[in-house]
Amino acid sequence: MQKEIYGLTKSEYRELIEDVNTKAIDIVDKLDNPERVYRYRRLGFENEKHEWVENKHWEEDVNAICMFSVPDSFNKNDPNDCKVNFDHKIIFSYMFREYNRKFRRSHWSEGRKNLDEYSTTLQRTMRVGCFTAVAPECENMWDDPNFGDKGRGICIEYEVDDANFRPDNLAFLPVLYDDVAYDNTEAMKGVVDFAKDKNDESAIRKMVGLGYGHTIIKASKFEKEKEWRLVIPIRDDGAHLGYFDKDKKSKRDFTSAVRAIYIGPRFDTLVKSDKYMDVILEKWKKNGVPVYKIHLEDGKASKQLC
Repeated sequence: MQKEIYGLTKSEYRELIEDVNTKAIDIVDKLDNPERVYRYRRLGFENEKHEWVENKHWEEDVNAICMFSVPDSFNKNDPNDCKVNFDHKIIFSYMFREYNRKFRRSHWSEGRKNLDEYSTTLQRTMRVGCFTAVAPECENMWDDPNFGDKGRGICIEYEVDDANFRPDNLAFLPVLYDDVAYDNTEAMKGVVDFAKDKNDESAIRKMVGLGYGHTIIKASKFEKEKEWRLVIPIRDDGAHLGYFDKDKKSKRDFTSAVRAIYIGPRFDTLVKSDKYMDVILEKWKKNGVPVYKIHLEDGKASKQLC
């Protein structure tokens, strides 16, 4: 029996995100959506020389200013995560469908360059914000160096409200953990057609309806992360840029959605931990948001109000 993804089987969920006629927002209505989600943040890291290096965005992280990334900068170790996979032969033939085979062969180099440009275009037309449904009482997330920084990081709890997580009817969707990559072939046809005619409604529908699919698929080995992603399409006319903070095209202040801050069980071992704690307490206690310290004992996590 297939595992469920918040009320849907994997095959049902995949079928929806691969259907050009199903809008992302329509999928939301079919899911058991979480009321709260979380972001685990590292305030620094050790370099190859085992020297402590402060995260240059640490102040934004502790102030709940979320950075949305361009998909092509995502996990390089995951063959599925935000990778634009498509049938090059099909798209090449589609690009030059008005010409014969001899012409297509003689223009392969040119076509290959265009394919790379179209792939980049598809990536650059969206920004992705990442969250998780795993609550801070889970020891595994604190141990993970990429999330809880082996217990030295922090976790921010958010209420999933419409203003921050479903702006302009855009969708906040769970990641599909599957070892079969998302096929962007149909979406790429839309990119090809859009490059020829910016008013081609069919092309726009393919780009919007299918273009985000590769941003919510990851390899099954990462399934424990239970990640949710908010994908914001950025059009040439600047649509949806208003979602982000003024003069910050990829950042948004989520203060209004924050409901709690959690301090990792080994936070005190951080270099400059006192400085970080002062900033956290000053910001969040002033806003009436509780700050908890996580304690791990006998494999169980508990929280204590700071």
